[in-house]
Amino acid sequence: VLAVLAFCASFERPQDDHNAMKAAVLSGLLSALAALAKTPGLVVIMALLTVSAVRRRWREATLVTLSFVVSCLALSAYFLIRCPGDLIKQVYFFQFLRPADGITCWATRLYDIWHYPSAWLTVRVGLAGAAFAALLAIRDHTARAWSVVLAWLGYAAALVVFNKSYWPQYYVQLAVPLAVIAG
Repeated sequence: VLAVLAFCASFERPQDDHNAMKAAVLSGLLSALAALAKTPGLVVIMALLTVSAVRRRWREATLVTLSFVVSCLALSAYFLIRCPGDLIKQVYFFQFLRPADGITCWATRLYDIWHYPSAWLTVRVGLAGAAFAALLAIRDHTARAWSVVLAWLGYAAALVVFNKSYWPQYYVQLAVPLAVIAG
């Protein structure tokens, strides 16, 4: 959430290039923290870079990417030095190459998310908020900061629906962007 908020600061004062670049660096650092906390946190950096590309802000995208990479390397340095093979194999290769498990049908996953009792209100109000934010972003230039949250929600939904492994509690990846957009 903090990475997205920092990134959205550049939408407020587009003429203030210095603060926008500081926001981009901070967004990259916070995205690295999200990705290092849990691998699906990579959707945050993907959303930020997508919005930068759509806005054609290449310098911003470069700063976000560099900040993300440098932060990941700095925060993982101890493990990369002490046990590089184990870190890469157990954290990344396991996540990206693991066999399918849990509910494998994407339609069943969507059905479960839609009917999950604890998520009933969050899913419905979040989707209504997403539709409203998308309409605002199309109509009003001042509402374009919502495109970051919409991209985050879209990537998180794609991750949850199309990933090889899924268990009903994985919908939690959608909870934060849905709750933000619902608000």
